[in-house]
Amino acid sequence: AKVMARRAAIVDGYKALSEKLYGIKVNGRDTVKNMVLQNSSIRAYVSGLIRGANIEEEDFKDGVYNVVMS
Repeated sequence: AKVMARRAAIVDGYKALSEKLYGIKVNGRDTVKNMVLQNSSIRAYVSGLIRGANIEEEDFKDGVYNVVMS
């Protein structure tokens, strides 16, 4: 479980770096019928290529794995 938590933390770190460098694309859709909101959805996309990212700190405490990347 600790290995999977580390992997997830690193992937989330890459996602956070990509959001900072490239931004986030947000799409929204609302469906209205008879002037009443029927459905509302929002999707966020991140796309980018990160090379040379370094893991500065790693910590596993109380079942949570934290990674600081740059």
